[in-house]
Amino acid sequence: MPYPLDDAPSQRFRFEQYFEALRNHNFDYEVCSFIDLKIWTILYTEGFALRKVFGIVHGFLRRLKVLTRVNKSDYIFIHREATPLGPPLFEMLIAKLWRKRIIYDLD
Repeated sequence: MPYPLDDAPSQRFRFEQYFEALRNHNFDYEVCSFIDLKIWTILYTEGFALRKVFGIVHGFLRRLKVLTRVNKSDYIFIHREATPLGPPLFEMLIAKLWRKRIIYDLD
């Protein structure tokens, strides 16, 4: 998911509201946002260019960390895209290298 938990309307409406139901039906999941809350609060405001760049770089590092745990999952759910910039490299690695099924949610 691209945004911090419980902060983006599209995420709350499209899938976050179902987390409790998933838990109640014994589904385990891990939430991994690309943008953390500190960057989310300044992302669409003027200025803070250097902090925004570091936040995006940090997001890519977070995605690399997620790749180390992909092999433990049966499915990977991606809301919009794994990264907001660049080609779908992470999606290709997950599908081709780890051979995991990806569930996309595109709004």
